[in-house]
Amino acid sequence: MNEQALWQALGVALLFASLPLSAQAQEAARPSTLSEAIERASAVRLEARLGAVQVTAARARLKAAWASHYPQLGFSVDFRRIQRWDNFTGVTAEAMVPGYGPVQVDVSSSTPRNQIFPRLEANYDLYAGGRYAAGVRQAELQERSAQLDRHVIRQRIMFEVSSTWLKWRSRCIDWSSADAEAALSQRQLDLASQRHRAGRLSDIDWHAAQVAHEEKLRMRENRAEAVHSAYAEHAASIDNQPRQSVSVAGICRFKQPLRQDIGTALAPTFDSEVSRRHLYDIDIAREQVQIEKAADRPTVSLIAQYGHGARHDRYGELLPNMRRQEALIGIRVSWNLFDGFLSEARADAARADLERRRLERELHLARQKRRQQEGVGRQRDAGLAIALAQSRIELAIARRALAEERQRSGRANQLAVQESHVAEQLARNALDQAEIDQALARLEWQHADMLADVQP
Repeated sequence: MNEQALWQALGVALLFASLPLSAQAQEAARPSTLSEAIERASAVRLEARLGAVQVTAARARLKAAWASHYPQLGFSVDFRRIQRWDNFTGVTAEAMVPGYGPVQVDVSSSTPRNQIFPRLEANYDLYAGGRYAAGVRQAELQERSAQLDRHVIRQRIMFEVSSTWLKWRSRCIDWSSADAEAALSQRQLDLASQRHRAGRLSDIDWHAAQVAHEEKLRMRENRAEAVHSAYAEHAASIDNQPRQSVSVAGICRFKQPLRQDIGTALAPTFDSEVSRRHLYDIDIAREQVQIEKAADRPTVSLIAQYGHGARHDRYGELLPNMRRQEALIGIRVSWNLFDGFLSEARADAARADLERRRLERELHLARQKRRQQEGVGRQRDAGLAIALAQSRIELAIARRALAEERQRSGRANQLAVQESHVAEQLARNALDQAEIDQALARLEWQHADMLADVQP
């Protein structure tokens, strides 16, 4: 191999190395079971990470709420530059001067221009109108609500992954039926062509067979597009990553039987956690009303200060003259007499928010009840479809056995037997479809509480 050929081969290798994962590699990397898909989605989806962050934030807010129950200790430094043009203190003294008589003297004071006061300050609220206690209760409720939100997010992920997985399998069953019908149509067209060439079939009937075959092919193509769409929707429910197109046969190759996937989807049972979250929201809003009402009550605080002070006209002499000590302890009472109706407006807003939370819960319960009724109706319809599909399977089996018997006796050809096999396959596919519809209805009924929280 010459040098030019070597460089060409190296360039081709680098080009292939830089290409993204092939469709076959992506196909091999996708979850092979519904359980794996749920676990992967729960680990990589942003909603799950968001739930964990919300819990962390709620715990931080609870810690902040408890901080108000502890004394506050701080350090402050006051520096003042004073310029006084009038040193008269407001005091007049009278003095007796021997040989002269009484003289009035105005007493003046001299204030150093520079003053510095570093001190420690401690403050503890003995009474705050119940604001701090309500804040702690509210923060505790918010933490429990955040924990519940994380469970609700987990439920939503499980529901979305399970439902898209079952819909994906449903589209694969549709494609399987269309593929079997297309194969049978091809066999029928071949036989019609043979009969047409032999002069035993008219041109109209031969063209009708061609049109029927073309219709079956178009149906198979449409069902294949539906499979790709359902597969993309399922992939988006896991990690929102695009998938390259692969063959429909490769997409519709599942590791576990359909009944096992249905059992996995319906195995978890959940309480009405979204309804519980609405109750938490109501209690949180109620505590907010108490917090806002506390603004109209007095605040009683215990205060203490200790510091040193220095005064001098020159900056450089301040620190060496830090000799004056000062200590203070006392009780401060503060009361908001008028704030432009701000506290009243905030209390009214908190009451309105509380009423809104109550109405939202009532609306949620009404939607939940409606969705449960819809789910019960769909399950009933799916049960009837299952019974009908089972009857059709029994009939298809009987017809297939009859066709095989007639073939053995020479009264039927191979095409009739193939038609009976396809009819049996279609009947079994219809049963699988009915079971998927029943599972989806059951899944939505189980998650009616969560789905009722979504705007219709």
